[in-house]
Amino acid sequence: MQYKFYYRIDSKGNPIPGSNIRAKKKPRSQRYVELVPTKYYTCCDIDYNYVITASSNRKPKYFVRLDDKNLPINGTLIKSGRAPSYNYQIVYNACCVCSEDYPEIISDIPFNTVSGIVIGDEVTISLTTTAKNYTVKWYMEIDGKDVLLENKEYSDGTIVSGVNTLTLKFDNVSEEFANGAFVIEIINCAGSESTRINTTTDVLPEIDEDPQNRQVDVGDPAEFTVYVTGENLEYLWFYITPWGEKVYFSEDGENYIYGYCDDSDFDTVTTSGYGTSSFTITNNSHNIPLNIGVTVVNSAGEIDSELATLTYTGVPLITSMPTELNIEVDQDTGNGSISVTATGTDLVYSWVYWNDVTSQWEPIESDMSGTIFTGMNTNTLTVENWPLEGIFGPFKLVITSDNGEGEETNSPCYYFFRQYPEGEI
Repeated sequence: MQYKFYYRIDSKGNPIPGSNIRAKKKPRSQRYVELVPTKYYTCCDIDYNYVITASSNRKPKYFVRLDDKNLPINGTLIKSGRAPSYNYQIVYNACCVCSEDYPEIISDIPFNTVSGIVIGDEVTISLTTTAKNYTVKWYMEIDGKDVLLENKEYSDGTIVSGVNTLTLKFDNVSEEFANGAFVIEIINCAGSESTRINTTTDVLPEIDEDPQNRQVDVGDPAEFTVYVTGENLEYLWFYITPWGEKVYFSEDGENYIYGYCDDSDFDTVTTSGYGTSSFTITNNSHNIPLNIGVTVVNSAGEIDSELATLTYTGVPLITSMPTELNIEVDQDTGNGSISVTATGTDLVYSWVYWNDVTSQWEPIESDMSGTIFTGMNTNTLTVENWPLEGIFGPFKLVITSDNGEGEETNSPCYYFFRQYPEGEI
């Protein structure tokens, strides 16, 4: 049975200073409480701060003071025949108290990838750290496992050095080492930190020509093409939401345009050319204008193109709108408004809401259960006396060009809501 440590408490449950004892089992008195060592007493063989070589059953003993969270306080190590007070913990079994900060690895390598490596050349991977009194280990991923590297010449002719430093070097680098995955691990008494660094013979892609703006007739496809210099390229096409979020088009070609009432099947965009340099919008159900771009990726990293704008001939173009989909009305009065501006010829505005009962879009009325709406046929919708209970929506603005073609576009879906005034439940 191993020895444990106990301290005595008074009638109020407070520890009694100097009452620490060492015993194989708890004393019969109920006023003794076990003092449980914390995980911060880390056994180690490197002198980071305090290393105690005397075992706990010999004299003199060593103690460290604990704070109010039962953690050791740096700089409080003492040598004594007994604990000075209840809040001192014995240090035993050649353990140390760590005063180091947790190690942090700092990398200035783009995408943590050393790119453009030429077979047979010299390669250097260099990092920095905030840690002190640390050791370094480098590993290479081989067959899915991280294998510890050594300072030596490997069978493929690559000469490796610096495996215990922050700078790893390869001389006469082979194809395997030039297209590899490596892990650096930095260790000190507080713990360890690691990060992965890749090497590749690829170079970062360079965009020679960005996708161009397109305006097409309603119903016609719109094709976008990017011209790139680089090897082993992957193309990820995306659009930007009204509030600036990048959303990638799906591989299956069926896309709900986020924010444009994605709870219905009206606002969908179908595409083709996923993963290639030429991408086509084959159908845009509500002629929604889109800002489209592409992320070009290879093993060296990635780069985004400039955005291209898709618009439709004769269709109104929204030029400004709220970027928040939830529109908060005044807490005290329940009054609020929303505005959307657009360009086009002879524009007609209609604010509509989704009716869950009829499962269709219907015009917003001037009086809806005591809530007053105005501006239903303008670009600004105003609400008065919206109640505290619930939210109103989704609703959106349908803009039609009264030019004989009747083409329309839609704003995103919005919601009115009202918070309780401060102090109310």
